Amino acid sequence: MHNHIFNTWIEKQADSETMGLFEELLPTLNDLVKQRTLLLRTPVEIPDHANYQQTIDEALVKLSEGKKAFGLFSFGHKEAKALIAQVKVGGEAPNAPEQWKLVRDYLAFQDDVRRFMVKWNHLGQELDLPALSYNGCSPQQKHISIEYKDR
Repeated sequence: MHNHIFNTWIEKQADSETMGLFEELLPTLNDLVKQRTLLLRTPVEIPDHANYQQTIDEALVKLSEGKKAFGLFSFGHKEAKALIAQVKVGGEAPNAPEQWKLVRDYLAFQDDVRRFMVKWNHLGQELDLPALSYNGCSPQQKHISIEYKDR
């Protein structure tokens, strides 16, 4: 049944250039699915850190290298420290550089998903694809949520 729906949709798309753009998205989608599968094995939880993204990213690089997140003179990083303290890997606070690297990988994955959805949604207007939306991360919702919306 799914193949019939997909084939009917493909037949409606006469513009081969536009279909070529769609086909360019498929390897990225495949990579995202693989990345997500890896991340499902060891779930990462991190509160919304958009207001402190650069500071958090720098701290995660240091932690993944086995260094202190903020160093000796870390004045003014109270909020960032509190966010780092809330990070969980597999339900527990990370305590090894490899776990902090997984947190960095998770955040990179989120960025990749956002970029993919922008491309998908723009192309989707041409090809009548379902729209994707990103609900972001918050302390209550610590994962990416993708919703299909009718156009």
